[in-house]
Amino acid sequence: MSKDAFNSIPKEHLLKGATPLHELKNLSLRYDKALLVKRDDLSGVGIGGNKVRKLEYLLAEAKNNGAKSVITGGGIQSNHAAATAICAKMLGMDSYLALVDAVPIVNEHYSQNGNVVIDKLCDANIKVFSAGKSVNERIREFAADIEQKTGEKPFEICMGGSSAIGALGYVSAALEMAEQFELEGINSATVTLASGSAGTQAGLIAGFALAKRDVKILGCSVLHPKEVLAEMVRELCLELAQVLALPDINWDELINIDDGYIGEGYGIPSQGTWQAIKTGIAEEAILFDPCYSGKAFNYFLDLLENSSPLLKEHNVFLMTGGLTGLFGYQHQVQAQY
Repeated sequence: MSKDAFNSIPKEHLLKGATPLHELKNLSLRYDKALLVKRDDLSGVGIGGNKVRKLEYLLAEAKNNGAKSVITGGGIQSNHAAATAICAKMLGMDSYLALVDAVPIVNEHYSQNGNVVIDKLCDANIKVFSAGKSVNERIREFAADIEQKTGEKPFEICMGGSSAIGALGYVSAALEMAEQFELEGINSATVTLASGSAGTQAGLIAGFALAKRDVKILGCSVLHPKEVLAEMVRELCLELAQVLALPDINWDELINIDDGYIGEGYGIPSQGTWQAIKTGIAEEAILFDPCYSGKAFNYFLDLLENSSPLLKEHNVFLMTGGLTGLFGYQHQVQAQY
């Protein structure tokens, strides 16, 4: 598929333009490496973050289907749920959020602050579920309940927006980064990111394959064991290959995942996570979050400390957002600092 053909795929143009790619100056000096950060937290839409790119395609699909509302879900502090509520509101659509109380943190800061405030400001219709079923099961359960009570059938968006349609957002991001690399004279690079529901990682892999660029994607799992996440990424890559008319590719060779930073579980930051967050502030004035980007930045710093053979000539950290969720962890910050 050509770039022009890709650009003809229906999307809502939510981003305000290309997000910045800039040098991590202090860390580049410390490690004597060419280090950069792709600031997808600076999309110009609400709280920013990687979900906005996915929602450009998902909400276009919803509108093309005639939907007046959308439903999705995630954890209590879900960045995706909050981003969906913001973007749906901007397009005049109602939102329903199935929030699953799966993170073992029990206090009012976590349950009422952070992204929950955003959800409420966007007039989202929220239903909190206990753990025990998957987020996608809870989304379907809530959708059926809404349809039964109101006759309305909201457009369903899976956890993290990580369907093949949603992953097109990061095919687009890869093409955008390929252009930025061209301008910067970058021929070989790695991109490190937090990987949860697989869509961002799969989209980048397929997108750089479409762009024919030498870019290695390094995913830091924040939720699933390596084997599980790798299969999720692979399945999405296969779906994207059909959409993008890509040639036969050995996707397994392109999927790199480290699951050593999950720690005690999803949404539970380790001491290493907090130290990485503090390093990000002190060295580059970037605020990472405890659930996603903080864990992945911990991984990125360890790659540098250990002079990992995975690293290339240029090494990019993808900042996927999540700042609002940081304020749901006030209790941990107060306890430690």
